Order: sequence, then C-alpha cells, then structure tokens
Amino acid sequence: MSDDVGLVDRPFPRPSSGIRWAIAGSIGWALLSAWLVHGHPPCVDLPAHAAQIQTLAALMRGDAAVAAVYRWRFQLGYGLVDWLGLPLALLWNGAVAARMLLWVALVLHPVAWAAVLRALGRPLGVLPCLLPLSFGISYWYGFLPFYFTEPLLFLGLALFLRTLTRPTVAGIAAVNALACVVAEGHLLLFGVLLALAGCAILARRTTARSAAEAAACFIAPLALASPRIGTLLSRVVSPGGAPATEYAAMSHLNWFFKNYRPEGRLVALFPLVTTAIFFLVWALRRGWRTRSPFAIFAGMAALYALAPKTLSGVCLVSVRLPALVAAFAAFLVEWPTVPAWLRRSLIALAALSLGETALFHWRFERALDGLGEMTAAASGRADGYFSTAGDRILGSKHLYLEHLGGWVTGTRGGIGQNFFADADQQPVAQRVPGVPPSDLSHATPAELALFDTILVFGPPPFPAAFAGWRTIGSAGAWTLIGRPTGPGAGR
Repeated sequence: MSDDVGLVDRPFPRPSSGIRWAIAGSIGWALLSAWLVHGHPPCVDLPAHAAQIQTLAALMRGDAAVAAVYRWRFQLGYGLVDWLGLPLALLWNGAVAARMLLWVALVLHPVAWAAVLRALGRPLGVLPCLLPLSFGISYWYGFLPFYFTEPLLFLGLALFLRTLTRPTVAGIAAVNALACVVAEGHLLLFGVLLALAGCAILARRTTARSAAEAAACFIAPLALASPRIGTLLSRVVSPGGAPATEYAAMSHLNWFFKNYRPEGRLVALFPLVTTAIFFLVWALRRGWRTRSPFAIFAGMAALYALAPKTLSGVCLVSVRLPALVAAFAAFLVEWPTVPAWLRRSLIALAALSLGETALFHWRFERALDGLGEMTAAASGRADGYFSTAGDRILGSKHLYLEHLGGWVTGTRGGIGQNFFADADQQPVAQRVPGVPPSDLSHATPAELALFDTILVFGPPPFPAAFAGWRTIGSAGAWTLIGRPTGPGAGR
C-alpha cells in the first residue's frame, strides 16, 4: 500500500467545460436549500434553537421580563451555533437566524466535501451523489449544533491533510483555529476529527513525524476543550442526571429504518447503498493500494459501529453517523473509473432521493397551514404551546410536533417554554428549574398564569388545565387561546 496523502501534491486538473454545469448546479442547490428552509422545515429541534437564539437576543438587549425567567451562559464544547445566530436575531429574529444557519449548513456541505476530495487528490465528479447525504440523520432531527458543525469537520480534515503534507506555521495555526470552532460547535464532532486525523497519520510511513505535526495542529482546541472533556468522561462512570451510557446494538442497525419512511425510503437506504457500491468499486479497482482514503473511511465506519447510543449523554448519536460514513466511502473512488452506467444510475438515485425530500417538506408545510397566521396573533410577551395530536405527524416516528411552539418565541420573542432551557449545555437556561414547565397539560393555574396566549395544535378536547381560556383565533389545525381575563390583562 502506498502513502497517498501525497496525492495533494499532484497538480489539479484544469477546469473543463463542465465548470458551467458546476456553477449551475451550485446555484440550483442553494435555491433548493433556500426553498426547503424558508418556511417551517420538518426538523424536530430547529424551532427550539430559534427560541434559544431569540431569547439570548432578548437577554442581550436587557429585556427585564425575559431576564426574570431566563439567564444566559457560555458553555464550552456546545452552543456556539446559537451565538453565531445572535447578530441575525438582534437584526431580525431568532427564527430567521435558525433558518439561515440551516441554509448555510446545507450549502457548506458540498463545499466541504469538495475540499476533502481535492485534499485527497480525488476528482469532484462524485459530488452530485453526495447531495442527498446533506439531508442525513442529523438534518431531519434538526439538531442544529451537530448539523452546522458537520461541514466544519470536513473542512478541518481537508486543511489538516494539506498541512500534514506541507507543514507551515500558517497552516498549523489555521488547523488550530478551525478545530477550535469545531470543538466549540459540538465536542463530539471534534472527537471525530481527532480520530480521523489519527487515521490519516497511521496511513503515512513517517508516522512519528506526522504525529508530532498533528499534536501541533490540535494543541489549542485540546487545551480549550479539556475541562468539558473531563466532565463528559466522568459521566461514563457517574452519569448523574444524564442518561447512563448504553451501547444499544440494535439502534445501530434498525433505528433509522424504523423512523425514516414517510420522509422517503431513500433517506436511510441511500447512504447504505452508496457506501456498499463505492466500497465495491474501490476494492475491484485495486483501491487497496492506496492508504489514506481507506484509513479515513475505515475510521469513520469504526466510529459508527462502536459509538454508544448515549455517547456524551446525547441520546441516539449512533444513528447520526451513517451519512458521514457514506460521504467518506465516496472519497475512496476515482469517479472517472466508475463505469458510466453506474455513474448515471447513482446520479439518478440521488435525484430521486432529493425528490422524496422535497415532497415530504411540501407535505409537512401543508400539514402546518395556519402556523404563520397564529404566530402573528400570539401575544409576543409570554406564549406557551401544546399539541393535542401528540408529537408525531404524517405517520413519522420523529417528534416533529414536540417543539413547534419555538417558532412563536423565535419569531415574536418574549417568554417561551420547552426549548431546552432545562438542559445543562444550552446558552439559555431557566433561573428556576421547571419554570416555565415544558409540558402544559398538567400545569397548575399559577404556572399557566405566566402566559398571555397558548398555541394549540390539533383538535379539541383541550387539557382540563386550559378550562376557562378563551379562543382568540384558529387556522388550519391551529387554535390560539388566551387567558380568561384577556391576553395581557393584569400585567
């Protein structure tokens, strides 16, 4: 096997006539991504992140009513994406900031993949086959800190591979800076970056020298993240309030199959199919002669196979990695060596997967008709949310209805509820635990008195706790109710 990290030394091919298609494809991808995120994309957590960002903006502005309920903090190893959205929230609102961050992440994914392909000396023709992976497990889940940091992980790896081949002070400093951003975006992905960097080092003959260079590349983020790493490692033996460490082998094999059907069969199937095809092509083309692409792919596959379900206290992290494995499988192959019929078939399969994604987004928007109208009618001072339809919709097993009320807080501001303010890693935290309550179905009159209006999704009957609240308006499956004495009275 050859030490092919040096492939980055090969002169890049001159732009061909396909550059026009590349430009057109990039514009098309940016427009498709904008259409998918402009309304209420079907992400479980994204509305809660919008509320987090907007509440953070209110605290920065000195809103006394919000500050009486919430406080802000800066947590190492998490939450950087909310702070990145703060300027947009101050200029507009948290909902715009969350959607913009999601759009930027979608656009950055193919850019970051292209950077890794070039660093490995691979042609870029495989990129269209990677686009459906942008709507991988973490996108549908809506976990913005993880999803936004994913392309930064790829960019950091590409920069590290180049620096490993041509070490310079500027290159080492740049890797340190980008790795710090990854570590503050989501500490788990920083761990993935370290693991893949280690795989790249093992693929080189000059392992000792490469290890020294790698240590220099990551000294700053390691120093920055070490306190948080120590805290998370302590949870392995003493979880406290966090979920106990659990491997859960079956979740690695079937969880995403059970949860991704209405969204499109290819959402889960496409990463597995492409991984198998790329690996087979790589093996048949004697790809085993190259080292670094395979070492990095094998490292990513091992991380997926070995990651506990509750790694770092974050549930279901093991099912967020298949799309990453598929992306690294694509780095194995020289795209022109793939048979033409297979290239066309993979691109067609990718287009079909994107079509399924667009269709589900359209269905989800139709199911939420009226949300914008009810958001505009909410008080904007203190607004709660409840779903009589449960937390599932359109036959999906995802909790798409769990945090939808976050769009009201993210758009209108004021005091909201159920947007992770009870978690220990978010920038915005409750001053008093449980106030306001996450679940309003059994809230006491005193707890409900905090709110001016409550947005309800689904048909009556409403919880008994809402007895006496009057209907302000309704649209589609939505109903907005206000306190018996009228919204804002007595405040």
